[in-house]
Amino acid sequence: MTVSARTHALEEAFRRAAAEPGSAGGSPGPGGFVLTRWNPDFEYEIKLAHPGPVSPAALLEEAVTVLAAGAGVLAGAGRQAATLRPVYHLAGGSEYSVFEEDGRRVQKIKTHTAVPVGGGRGVHVMRSRESFETDPRRIARNTASAVPSGSLLKERCRTHLLHRPTRTLLQLAATRCSAGTARQFQLEIEYAGHFTHPADPPRTPGEQEVLAVLAGLGTALADADGSRLAFDTETKLEFLRRASGGTATCP
Repeated sequence: MTVSARTHALEEAFRRAAAEPGSAGGSPGPGGFVLTRWNPDFEYEIKLAHPGPVSPAALLEEAVTVLAAGAGVLAGAGRQAATLRPVYHLAGGSEYSVFEEDGRRVQKIKTHTAVPVGGGRGVHVMRSRESFETDPRRIARNTASAVPSGSLLKERCRTHLLHRPTRTLLQLAATRCSAGTARQFQLEIEYAGHFTHPADPPRTPGEQEVLAVLAGLGTALADADGSRLAFDTETKLEFLRRASGGTATCP
């Protein structure tokens, strides 16, 4: 397969993966590329804060324009918008949020660690253990002894990115969260997997490559001309605490 044919096949595999979220570990796609996920037990994302006001759709397009202009980044054509109203609880150092999505009641369970990656710039990637529960009995059991922490309105718009040099699939999301009169505007770039090919030498990207890709893209956004974005680590639960004047319970 020629270089141009391989590049075309990779882009087609990316478009298929972007149209079918959650397909990591599936069958070979165009040109034999397979989407896999390094260490699926963890979620890796980098956050950037925007002062606002701005809509999630506008913030997403602003970020896509900057990243797509850089070398090696391909943005997906699709956009997915959603409005969620998660209710948060805290138990044993874990964050529990319950919300309705696609007609189902879902519980997300997360613990966060901020991993420094930016030297003296204070850049961090959030490394989180994340799991989901949809069984109503288990959801009730998980929150029975948890401490209620409040709820918020979360408006989200997201798309997918391909980092061509490392064949990394990423999800780019813009969110606007509201709790009372407080607002939080954020961009999040999340690792979603990487593409491998049978003809390539065996390799595993490892955590350092994942961190480097996220830090590089975050830096491109923060350093773009006229950018109003700044690196951030505030979680939604921490935003709730800020919005409540510090009375909400946080880790």
